[in-house]
Amino acid sequence: MNVRKERTNATRKPKIYDIENFNISYAYSEIFHRDVDIEYDLKKKYTGGFGYNYSALPPIVTPFSRATFLKSKYLSLIRDFNFSYLPKSFSFRTDMNREFDARKFRNKTQAIVPMQTFYIKRWDWSRLYDLKWDLTKSLKLSLVANAQAFINEPPGVIDRSNRSQVWDQVFSFGTMNNYNQAFSVTWDVPLAKIPILDWITVSAGYQGSYRWTANALSVQAAFGNIAENNSSKVLNGSFNFVNLYNKIPYLKRINTGAQKNPNNARGPSRMPEKNAKTASQDSLKELKPKKQVGKMILDGTLRVLMAIRMAKFMYTQSNGIQLPGFYPRPEILGNNWSQNAPGLGFVFGDQKDIRPKAGERGWITKDTMLNTAYVNKFSEAFTASVSVEPVRDLRIEINVMRNLSTIKQEYYKWSPL
Repeated sequence: MNVRKERTNATRKPKIYDIENFNISYAYSEIFHRDVDIEYDLKKKYTGGFGYNYSALPPIVTPFSRATFLKSKYLSLIRDFNFSYLPKSFSFRTDMNREFDARKFRNKTQAIVPMQTFYIKRWDWSRLYDLKWDLTKSLKLSLVANAQAFINEPPGVIDRSNRSQVWDQVFSFGTMNNYNQAFSVTWDVPLAKIPILDWITVSAGYQGSYRWTANALSVQAAFGNIAENNSSKVLNGSFNFVNLYNKIPYLKRINTGAQKNPNNARGPSRMPEKNAKTASQDSLKELKPKKQVGKMILDGTLRVLMAIRMAKFMYTQSNGIQLPGFYPRPEILGNNWSQNAPGLGFVFGDQKDIRPKAGERGWITKDTMLNTAYVNKFSEAFTASVSVEPVRDLRIEINVMRNLSTIKQEYYKWSPL
């Protein structure tokens, strides 16, 4: 199980073609049983798997990092431009599980009764794909697909007369019964590279998923299968108003509580002669500095105006379509390329109604007995929080939340008119 070559040279960077990326598994079991009722019962089980896993830290290309004319911090967005031409990780796994059972009962009567051999067969095939690619330091992509299929073996014993049918099934990747795919992309908006906006943090994400579920073989010709997609958009943001206020030096001193002493900036101050004589006469008397009432009022007013210290928000919107009566089977990326059905738009989460086009091109059933609903799903959620601190040691948290969801169902019958 999981036979592979271990990586021995830790200093060598992993390559896509390394033998250490591959692994293989195989298992076989056989059980034979007979008793007074059963002439023979032979059970065989085969399991096999093949996997590939590549994971590394791909090089980051920064074409403008050494450009001397881009030294200014206002041009850092251009200077720090980067991309990666290799994926961060890619894995593939395929597993087969075949079970074969041949059973024959004994004739326990005195009559001549022909006893038939009963066969129970099952051959499942799963395939898993996983790709992660950091296109840039802030833009990341992920694609995961899982296909479940089976090999539809001919009835009875597999011999030379029908073995070619099995191989035809294998070379055509079996009969698909379930397909799931999820695509996601996240982007951390590089506002920190823009000095005037470095107090704002924003990240955006999109996820599109596609699922294809087969109906029973006995009703597929009449009612097709079920195809459904989902899309989700997420936007997160935070506003650090303290960093915004601190861009003005005077407001920064108010926020940090540091009071600038002009005398200290010029070195040690000399005491006036009149005060020096008074101090020499009574050394126990302390000289109290005069309070600057106007400055205190100004600082206090500005501090109140800077009461909003932090704000955060998150917005999520989700949509989904369930399309029954769909015929074409998924291939690479979930799309049936010979018919271009249902199209990459639908596979990656587009919410456009494709029923008119699907009906014209024969993608959906025209059987009037179809009673599975066409479903439209929509939901959105918004949350926000604001931190208010009008004076020190008094903090007020304001939270806002809104949720909305709708589901619409339709029962349709295809009509060319």
